Parts: sequence; C-alpha cells; structure tokens
Amino acid sequence: TDITDSTNIQFGNPDLDPVFSHSFELNLIRTTDDLSLSASMYHRIAENDIQSISYLDNGVMFQTSSNVTRNSSSGLELVGKSKLTNLAELTGTIDGFYSEMDPFTYRGYYYKGNSGFSWNARLNGTLIFSKSLTGELSGFYNAPAIIAQGKSKSNYTLDAGLRKSFFDKQLQIALNGRNLLNSFKFASTTWGSGFYQTSSSQFFSRSIQLNVTWNFGNMKPKKDIKEENNNSNSGNNMDSEY
Repeated sequence: TDITDSTNIQFGNPDLDPVFSHSFELNLIRTTDDLSLSASMYHRIAENDIQSISYLDNGVMFQTSSNVTRNSSSGLELVGKSKLTNLAELTGTIDGFYSEMDPFTYRGYYYKGNSGFSWNARLNGTLIFSKSLTGELSGFYNAPAIIAQGKSKSNYTLDAGLRKSFFDKQLQIALNGRNLLNSFKFASTTWGSGFYQTSSSQFFSRSIQLNVTWNFGNMKPKKDIKEENNNSNSGNNMDSEY
C-alpha cells in the first residue's frame, strides 16, 4: 500500500483472477531486397480484463486493479522496414483499433460501458555515418484511448543516441538522450460514484547519459577443454606408436 499521499492511496490486489483471451489474426507479409512490409488484421477478446480502478471512500481516493469487465478490440497494424541507403535504415509501426468494454458494476456503482477508436505509432531510425560512428533516433505516440472508468490522454516521447568507437572498437563512447521533449507522461480522466478526476503522473523526466566502455585483454573465446584434452591424448598416442 502506497500512502505517500494520504488523500490518494494506491494498493495491490492479491485476489486477481487470470485473464483469458481469444485472439484471431490474419497476417500478410511482402519483402524485397530493401523493403519489408507487413499488415496484420486482428480481433481480440479478453474475459475479466484487469483494469486500473478508483473509488472514493470518506473523502479519500483509492486506486487498485480489478477484474471488472469484458474487453474486445479489432484493428489493423502496419509495419514497414526500409533500407533507405547503405547509411540509413528506418522502421515504422502504426496500429489503429476500435475497443469496446462491456457494462459492469463495481462497489455498487453501475458503469454503462465504454467504446472508442484509438491508435499508436512507433518510429526507429539508424544512421551509419562511418564504420566507427553510428546514430539512432526513436520515438512513439499513443493517442487517447478508453479505460474502464473514462479515457487516458495521449502521450509521446523522443529518444536519440550517438556511438563512437576508437582503437579497433576497444574504446566505445555512447551519448544517449531519453525523453528529450520531457513529454512522456501518463494522464487520464476518470469518473465514478461521487467523483470526477483528472490525473497526471510522470515517472521519469528528460535525461542525458554518457557511457564509456573499454575492452581489454583477450576477448576471443577459449577452446573447449575437452577438445584440448582430446588433442593432447591424440598426440600422446601418436608418439607411442612411433
């Protein structure tokens, strides 16, 4: 139980039941030398889906997880990977889906259910400036989506990195930036018996990391001990024969 904020208490639920899912997918894949495309149509049904749930009790908000409803979604996911040039490679994913949650009752309050369309996208790019210098850029966007008691808001982030190697890759220096736009947050609007709540949480902010790696010594794999012993015994037998 997290009681850091005495007016907003979060706790776990050891009585959660397993979620049983039915998933149907149809995948189409097309590849060439420099391009790979795939399309996936799907329909998924989750019985007793686990959702984050909140309720108000004596002026205190409580939040936990519970098996509350049946959740179904149908969508189309597109994935593309392209080698733009010998120096650049790009991978992108976009997923659009329609979700529907059945009505349910929680702590005596009736929720009439929820439905809506949402989508998300991811992009990852790799740049090869030279044999010793590479770069990477990645990011994603999640559109607003339905949840058991309301809607989650959109969120997105952008990461980037550079890696430089020296002395035949013995020394490597990497500079990485995470959440560069300081935009990765979890926000939602929820409602229930006696409350209407808008919340926003941020678990990590913008960060820059510098990593230096030095490889020294003999990094080649050693021969198998049994193989060395066999070779040694073979040599002894040959000596004895002569």
